[in-house]
Amino acid sequence: MEIDVSRQLLQIGVSWLTGFASGLVYDVFRVLRRRLKASSLFDGLFCLAVLLALFTLGMSAGGGSLHIFMAAFFCLGFASYMLLLSDVVLMFLNKIVQLIAAIFAPVVKFKEKISFIVKKHFSKAGNWFKMRAQKKRKGKEKAVEEDTLHSGDSFDGAGRIR
Repeated sequence: MEIDVSRQLLQIGVSWLTGFASGLVYDVFRVLRRRLKASSLFDGLFCLAVLLALFTLGMSAGGGSLHIFMAAFFCLGFASYMLLLSDVVLMFLNKIVQLIAAIFAPVVKFKEKISFIVKKHFSKAGNWFKMRAQKKRKGKEKAVEEDTLHSGDSFDGAGRIR
């Protein structure tokens, strides 16, 4: 089965661009991984994204099969992104993340303050409910004792007077 040269050039270009885009996705995940401290999650997501990209590349541009030269140019596109733009994009993405963190810093500080106040004032709330339930049970037990004492004086169990 033969593929004409123009189709092969198209496959090479699409493979290289897909690898280049995968490098960008890797840098986005790298910034998130460092900031959120969830390495294995973002590494797994990146692997799934690359797998999906290679599958889609093979199914669309490859005509149903992923050729070796397509995988090679995918890797070349990824490597060229890492060598050419990765440092600049990482610096830019880190600035964006710092800006977003600075914007949401008051919200995070307010949430921490509210949670501290709630914990300080309501940490014993569970004990209050337990003590209240015990008090109710003791009150019911006392009422039952009083009923049995009074009924024992004048009534027996069948409701007859002794």
